[in-house]
Amino acid sequence: TSGYSEIVRISGPGSSPSAKTYSYTDKDVEVGICYYYKLGAVKTDGNTEWYGPVSAVVTGRKPFLRISPNPFSTSTTISFSRRGQRTEGIELEIFDVSGRKVREISLLPFNFSLAVTWDGKDDNGKFLPSGIYFCRLSQGNSTLTRKILFVK
Repeated sequence: TSGYSEIVRISGPGSSPSAKTYSYTDKDVEVGICYYYKLGAVKTDGNTEWYGPVSAVVTGRKPFLRISPNPFSTSTTISFSRRGQRTEGIELEIFDVSGRKVREISLLPFNFSLAVTWDGKDDNGKFLPSGIYFCRLSQGNSTLTRKILFVK
Protein backbone atom coordinates (compact mmCIF):
# COMPACT_ATOMS: atom_id res chain seq x y z
CA THR A 1 0.00 0.00 0.00
CA SER A 2 3.04 2.27 -0.11
CA GLY A 3 2.35 5.35 -2.24
CA TYR A 4 -1.42 5.10 -1.78
CA SER A 5 -3.60 7.24 0.45
CA GLU A 6 -7.07 6.57 1.78
CA ILE A 7 -9.65 8.65 -0.07
CA VAL A 8 -12.88 7.12 1.23
CA ARG A 9 -14.08 4.56 3.76
CA ILE A 10 -17.22 2.62 2.82
CA SER A 11 -19.07 0.60 5.44
CA GLY A 12 -19.59 -3.03 4.53
CA PRO A 13 -22.24 -5.59 5.44
CA GLY A 14 -20.20 -6.91 8.35
CA SER A 15 -19.71 -10.67 8.38
CA SER A 16 -22.52 -11.36 5.91
CA PRO A 17 -21.81 -14.35 3.64
CA SER A 18 -23.61 -12.72 0.68
CA ALA A 19 -21.68 -10.92 -2.06
CA LYS A 20 -21.56 -7.13 -1.94
CA THR A 21 -20.79 -4.67 -4.75
CA TYR A 22 -19.05 -1.40 -3.94
CA SER A 23 -18.62 1.69 -6.06
CA TYR A 24 -16.93 5.05 -5.67
CA THR A 25 -16.75 8.05 -7.99
CA ASP A 26 -13.57 10.08 -7.63
CA LYS A 27 -14.60 13.61 -8.60
CA ASP A 28 -11.18 15.17 -8.04
CA VAL A 29 -9.38 13.85 -11.13
CA GLU A 30 -7.72 15.48 -14.10
CA VAL A 31 -8.33 14.54 -17.74
CA GLY A 32 -5.53 12.48 -19.31
CA ILE A 33 -3.83 11.32 -16.10
CA CYS A 34 -3.70 7.64 -15.14
CA TYR A 35 -4.88 6.96 -11.57
CA TYR A 36 -4.32 3.74 -9.61
CA TYR A 37 -6.68 2.48 -6.92
CA LYS A 38 -6.63 -0.34 -4.38
CA LEU A 39 -9.48 -1.69 -2.32
CA GLY A 40 -8.74 -2.66 1.25
CA ALA A 41 -11.14 -5.05 2.99
CA VAL A 42 -10.88 -4.92 6.78
CA LYS A 43 -11.38 -8.44 8.15
CA THR A 44 -13.17 -9.24 11.40
CA ASP A 45 -9.76 -9.82 13.04
CA GLY A 46 -8.76 -6.20 12.18
CA ASN A 47 -6.28 -7.10 9.42
CA THR A 48 -6.67 -5.54 5.96
CA GLU A 49 -6.68 -7.59 2.77
CA TRP A 50 -5.74 -5.53 -0.30
CA TYR A 51 -7.13 -5.94 -3.83
CA GLY A 52 -5.75 -4.24 -6.93
CA PRO A 53 -4.33 -2.01 -8.09
CA VAL A 54 -6.72 -1.12 -10.88
CA SER A 55 -6.04 1.81 -13.16
CA ALA A 56 -8.33 4.40 -14.72
CA VAL A 57 -7.81 7.28 -17.13
CA VAL A 58 -10.35 10.06 -17.45
CA THR A 59 -10.82 10.73 -21.15
CA GLY A 60 -13.25 13.60 -20.80
CA ARG A 61 -15.69 15.26 -18.50
CA LYS A 62 -18.99 16.81 -19.54
CA PRO A 63 -18.94 20.49 -18.57
CA PHE A 64 -21.79 21.87 -16.49
CA LEU A 65 -23.03 25.17 -15.08
CA ARG A 66 -25.89 25.14 -12.55
CA ILE A 67 -27.65 27.97 -10.75
CA SER A 68 -29.61 27.18 -7.57
CA PRO A 69 -31.94 28.49 -6.37
CA ASN A 70 -33.18 30.13 -9.53
CA PRO A 71 -35.04 32.46 -9.25
CA PHE A 72 -33.39 33.90 -6.12
CA SER A 73 -33.93 36.88 -3.83
CA THR A 74 -30.93 37.01 -1.45
CA SER A 75 -28.21 34.76 -2.92
CA THR A 76 -27.75 31.91 -5.35
CA THR A 77 -25.10 29.22 -5.73
CA ILE A 78 -23.32 28.89 -9.05
CA SER A 79 -21.92 25.36 -9.45
CA PHE A 80 -19.59 24.52 -12.32
CA SER A 81 -17.11 22.01 -13.66
CA ARG A 82 -13.49 22.73 -14.37
CA ARG A 83 -10.87 21.05 -16.48
CA GLY A 84 -7.87 19.97 -14.48
CA GLN A 85 -6.89 20.91 -10.96
CA ARG A 86 -6.52 24.66 -11.42
CA THR A 87 -9.02 27.43 -12.06
CA GLU A 88 -6.55 29.46 -14.15
CA GLY A 89 -8.13 30.41 -17.44
CA ILE A 90 -11.67 30.08 -16.08
CA GLU A 91 -13.86 33.16 -16.32
CA LEU A 92 -17.15 33.37 -14.44
CA GLU A 93 -19.11 36.50 -15.35
CA ILE A 94 -22.62 37.90 -14.86
CA PHE A 95 -24.26 40.02 -17.59
CA ASP A 96 -27.51 41.98 -17.66
CA VAL A 97 -30.06 41.56 -20.48
CA SER A 98 -28.38 44.30 -22.55
CA GLY A 99 -25.12 42.29 -22.55
CA ARG A 100 -23.27 44.61 -20.15
CA LYS A 101 -20.95 42.77 -17.76
CA VAL A 102 -22.10 43.62 -14.22
CA ARG A 103 -20.02 41.17 -12.18
CA GLU A 104 -16.80 39.22 -12.64
CA ILE A 105 -16.42 36.50 -10.03
CA SER A 106 -12.78 35.91 -9.10
CA LEU A 107 -11.52 32.36 -8.65
CA LEU A 108 -8.28 31.53 -6.84
CA PRO A 109 -5.79 29.43 -8.88
CA PHE A 110 -6.37 26.32 -6.74
CA ASN A 111 -10.05 26.90 -5.91
CA PHE A 112 -11.14 23.32 -5.22
CA SER A 113 -14.67 24.42 -4.49
CA LEU A 114 -16.71 24.07 -7.63
CA ALA A 115 -19.35 26.47 -6.37
CA VAL A 116 -19.50 30.18 -5.62
CA THR A 117 -22.23 32.37 -4.19
CA TRP A 118 -23.61 35.45 -5.92
CA ASP A 119 -25.57 37.93 -3.83
CA GLY A 120 -27.10 40.02 -6.62
CA LYS A 121 -24.45 42.75 -6.37
CA ASP A 122 -22.35 44.25 -9.14
CA ASP A 123 -18.56 44.67 -9.16
CA ASN A 124 -18.92 47.87 -7.08
CA GLY A 125 -20.86 46.09 -4.31
CA LYS A 126 -24.20 47.68 -5.22
CA PHE A 127 -27.38 45.63 -5.42
CA LEU A 128 -28.60 45.22 -8.98
CA PRO A 129 -32.27 45.70 -9.82
CA SER A 130 -34.60 42.72 -10.06
CA GLY A 131 -34.49 41.15 -13.48
CA ILE A 132 -32.97 38.58 -15.79
CA TYR A 133 -29.21 38.10 -15.79
CA PHE A 134 -26.91 35.67 -17.56
CA CYS A 135 -24.05 33.74 -16.01
CA ARG A 136 -21.25 32.80 -18.42
CA LEU A 137 -18.55 30.22 -17.66
CA SER A 138 -15.60 30.25 -20.08
CA GLN A 139 -12.75 27.70 -20.08
CA GLY A 140 -10.49 27.68 -23.11
CA ASN A 141 -12.72 27.16 -26.15
CA SER A 142 -15.71 26.03 -24.06
CA THR A 143 -18.44 28.45 -22.96
CA LEU A 144 -21.64 27.74 -21.03
CA THR A 145 -24.32 30.33 -20.31
CA ARG A 146 -27.31 30.09 -17.94
CA LYS A 147 -30.16 32.51 -17.28
CA ILE A 148 -30.64 33.78 -13.70
CA LEU A 149 -33.76 35.49 -12.38
CA PHE A 150 -33.08 37.94 -9.52
CA VAL A 151 -36.24 38.90 -7.62
CA LYS A 152 -36.01 41.29 -4.67
